[in-house]
Amino acid sequence: MKSGAGGATSYAFTLDPDSAFGFGAKPADYNYRLVGERSMLASVTATSPAIPCAQDGGRTVCPQNWQMRRLYVIEATAKHQTSLGGGTIVPRRVLYIDSEGWFITASDLYGPNGQLWKTIANFHAYSDRATPNARVAVWPYKRMFETAQVDEDLTTGVSTILYSPARGRGNEGWYINTGAVDRTFFTPMRLEQGY
Repeated sequence: MKSGAGGATSYAFTLDPDSAFGFGAKPADYNYRLVGERSMLASVTATSPAIPCAQDGGRTVCPQNWQMRRLYVIEATAKHQTSLGGGTIVPRRVLYIDSEGWFITASDLYGPNGQLWKTIANFHAYSDRATPNARVAVWPYKRMFETAQVDEDLTTGVSTILYSPARGRGNEGWYINTGAVDRTFFTPMRLEQGY
């Protein structure tokens, strides 16, 4: 879902697949350069599940806990840029990587014209389960979970929010190779419910 200026809502998805979880592109398609280190605000103890922000018509998530973090600034430049239908989607990205947790807190995306096109903020929580009320821990120890990703297109003023775990799926979230479910979890009725 996206929201434009004034909070008008339409149903489109503007987040490119190469931006999933901060950077989901094929690493071999880019050249990398360490720009430096800097202190920036980042959300590493976010609310889970993330909540749409009422103050901006749901264009972002809030309330969130922000703190100053030491980040590595990495520039990723596409090796080959081609026309639509091939090559990389975003020719240049600047990634802000947490120096302690090694996760991407934010990124700036530059279009083919070299101008800043979009900016992405990633929200994370440190826990052993997707939500505080989940019955089952996903991991036997605490780790970083991405709770939401906000993609803001600076040329159109349109935002896209990706929630993880997905909103409306209850407290349990996703289970991946944890042995936390049995055969009853995979019945047609449960699969139809989405959780």
